[in-house]
Amino acid sequence: MKLCQKLCSRRCGRVKMKNKIMTFIPGALFLLFWQLAVHNNEGAKFLFSSPVDIMRVFGMEILTKNLWINAWATFEVVILGLAIGSILGTVFGLLMWASPAVKRISQPYIAIISAIPIFAIAPMLIIWFGTGLLSKVVMAAFAVFLIALTQAFEGAKTAAKDYMFFANTIKASNVGIVRKIIVPASVQWVLVGFKMNVGFAILGAFIAEFISSKAGLGYYILRSSSTFDVPRVMVGIIMITLLAVAMNYVIGFIERRFMPWARK
Repeated sequence: MKLCQKLCSRRCGRVKMKNKIMTFIPGALFLLFWQLAVHNNEGAKFLFSSPVDIMRVFGMEILTKNLWINAWATFEVVILGLAIGSILGTVFGLLMWASPAVKRISQPYIAIISAIPIFAIAPMLIIWFGTGLLSKVVMAAFAVFLIALTQAFEGAKTAAKDYMFFANTIKASNVGIVRKIIVPASVQWVLVGFKMNVGFAILGAFIAEFISSKAGLGYYILRSSSTFDVPRVMVGIIMITLLAVAMNYVIGFIERRFMPWARK
C-alpha cells in the first residue's frame, strides 16, 4: 500500500513538473523569436527593443532610486484607491440590498456612471482635486467603486436567496442574519472582485499619472516614451505587471488564510 502511494506521489510530482515546464515553453519561444527578429536589425530594435536589452536596462534600473520612487508612488495610489473604492462600494452595495427604495432610485444613476469611461473624467478630476495624490486616489477609487458595489450587492442577494429560509427557520434575528450571513457573503464576493479591481485601480492610477504627475510608473513610462527609450518603457510595463501579480498573490493568500470555505 505504501509502495503504491509512493509511486503515485512520484508520478503526480512528475506530471506537475511537466505541466509547469509546458506552461513556460510558449513564453520562452516568444522571447526567443523576439530576440532573433530584432537581431542585426537596428530599425526593429529601435521600435521594439529586445529581451536582452530590456533585461540589461531593468538590471541597471532596479539598482537606482528612480525606479523604486516611481513604483512606490503608483503602489501608494493603488492601495489607497483600492481600499477606499472597495469600502465605499461594499457599503453602498449592502445599502442597495437592504433598501429597495435606494436600489430603485440609484440604479439609473449607477448605469449612467458606469457608462462613463474613466479617460473622459480624468481631466475634470485633476481640475477639481489638483495634480497631487488626492486626484490620483480619487481616480483609482472611482475605477474600483462600481465593481465593489456590484460584487457586494450580488453577494448579499445570493446569500439571502440561499440561506434566508434556514435563518428564518431557526428564528435568527435580523442583526444576526446581517452579521453572520449577509456581510461575510458580501465580503467574500468583494474579495473575489479584488482580483479584477487590482487591474482597475492600477488603470486609474496609471491614467492619472499619465495625464499629470511628477512621479509614478505612468510618469516613468511617459517620460521614457518621450525620448524614444523603448527599453525603459518596457521596464515600466514590467513593474506594473509585477505590482499586479504581487497584489493578486496577497489577495489570494488572504482568501486562503481567512476564508478557506470560499476556496472549497
